[in-house]
Amino acid sequence: MRYSNILGVLAVTLAVAFSAAAQTNGQRGATSAPPELAVATAKVLNAAIEALGNKRYDEAAEAIATLDRSRLRPYERSRAEQIRFNIAYGRGSYDDARAHLEAELPALAALQAALDEARAGVDAAAEDFRAATNAVDALGQRRASLREREADAEARAGAQVYLALYENNLWNPVAAGENRGKRLRHDFVVRDLAGPFSFDAGGEARLQRRFALDSSWKTGDLHVAAFIQDERSGDVLQALATPACR
Repeated sequence: MRYSNILGVLAVTLAVAFSAAAQTNGQRGATSAPPELAVATAKVLNAAIEALGNKRYDEAAEAIATLDRSRLRPYERSRAEQIRFNIAYGRGSYDDARAHLEAELPALAALQAALDEARAGVDAAAEDFRAATNAVDALGQRRASLREREADAEARAGAQVYLALYENNLWNPVAAGENRGKRLRHDFVVRDLAGPFSFDAGGEARLQRRFALDSSWKTGDLHVAAFIQDERSGDVLQALATPACR
């Protein structure tokens, strides 16, 4: 069985497209068009993005490693760190992903500073400012996604599976007391419990269990329940049951 709440794979698109800050051309308030990527840099980034889209993480990493960070402009550095983040995230290297997330902040800060300077005198800078704000919001979303992925990995590490054989429709005659002469019904009476079983590295647990049935048990009222429990807190994370056994 697959514990979907814990093991569901997050498909996250983390590319952030926005106009770069307007560049001053010698006079405060005078701006040029948003800078474009250098041709060589654009080729490298496009090659890395194509490899990343096909989950060829090693190829994407090799492409992005050819860039000289010290020679990249803020917008180019931001895009490069986004790609490095996606590579690490796709590989499940969350510490590296977090490092690239933090490395993107200076580039975004440089873009924000340029936007703050440009928007004072240029109406077009307002659109760039909104785009930069969206980029910062997207960064927050990636942080939240990373925290969720880390929490899922931690929860999966403590999750264990149990199988319970239980019987319904049991009756108990009362011989004394205020219920004397009555018959009390009992459901979900556990007859046998198997576990705990652990998940494999892929987050799955495929189990086969043969229960020995007592002759006094009514097979038509027997059911099997499977539940996942956090071994540390005791919380039941997920449960399901089969129809009556035949």
